[in-house]
Amino acid sequence: MVATPTVTQHKEAFINSQSRLLAGSVTPSQRWTSSNERQSDGALDPRLVTAATETVNTAIQEHGKRVYAPQANRALAEQIAQSYAAEADRKIRGEEEDEAEGIAKEVDLVNDKAIESLPNAWPSDKNATDHPEAAKRYADNVATLQALNEQRSETRQRVERLRRLQSRMEPLQATEAGQGIQENLVTRNGEVEKELERMRTLLVRVSGRLGKIPDGQHGPDMELPAETRKRDIDNFLNDGTAFPR
Repeated sequence: MVATPTVTQHKEAFINSQSRLLAGSVTPSQRWTSSNERQSDGALDPRLVTAATETVNTAIQEHGKRVYAPQANRALAEQIAQSYAAEADRKIRGEEEDEAEGIAKEVDLVNDKAIESLPNAWPSDKNATDHPEAAKRYADNVATLQALNEQRSETRQRVERLRRLQSRMEPLQATEAGQGIQENLVTRNGEVEKELERMRTLLVRVSGRLGKIPDGQHGPDMELPAETRKRDIDNFLNDGTAFPR
């Protein structure tokens, strides 16, 4: 039956694997070598590249022997295992109760809800009494953080309002060719002025045709041309959509 690896063995194996990666030799990639060989001017001599690579690899190996020695990796793995054991013993003894009065390390101080849930004063009265300066610094930092969070919330709301306004204004924006809302504005020689001129011409023609009809042939509901023209002009001038304020 194979024995279950200990925490120390797990950590030591992981550290050794990473140490081997860091202490590995470096070589120019095939892509760089091919690119260097294709260059007619400024290409590096392959012998110089080989010599520089060997120098770097020698320095890496010497550094790895000094820093990533097996004894050092073993000692680091044992320290990690001891930290795990100390944490487990502390929880078994119930010493985590004091920390429960504080703030968890995993709290995301960027999240809005997490910031709002922070107590204004240090939750542990004992720690606040023993360390008044740290407690005051905590209260000041929380107040600053909450104020900044409120400003961020207001900025987000303002950005959302501006985005909604921008989306509503997009249909009114003119293109580079001048097409868009500008075509509907009353400007000199604009589309609206041309359309009004066509309406005036049509109105004159219709009035002329109606003026040739004898008085006796007017229907009971037929109005005089002058009255019809005046009414149409008044309706157009009073139309709020034609001349928006």
